[in-house]
Amino acid sequence: MQLRDWICQLNTAVTERDLVVVVSAFFRQVRGTTAVPDECLPAEPGNAAEIRDAASWLSRLHLTSCVEERTREAFTQLATLFHLAAERVAVLEARGLLVPFGRAGGRRAGYARP
Repeated sequence: MQLRDWICQLNTAVTERDLVVVVSAFFRQVRGTTAVPDECLPAEPGNAAEIRDAASWLSRLHLTSCVEERTREAFTQLATLFHLAAERVAVLEARGLLVPFGRAGGRRAGYARP
């Protein structure tokens, strides 16, 4: 799928689980089909807090000029989708619509980044 299709899926998400499913699927696509270095990838998110953390972390990274254009484009799309997902979380929370799917402690065990 192209980025615009993933964005459409994000815009229809109404639960935390919906958001995690979309972002995780996109993350796996980028990881599996591009040469974005592992050190430039966040851990796969398991909840809304991890989506926000990863969006923030990705916004602070910059790829060097020696990285191929295709890799830079994939990284930019990944950062964009995480950022838009974090915005979607905020919108749903502000409207009182975000329905968490119950993750004790807010963080998944073993979450290494950011």
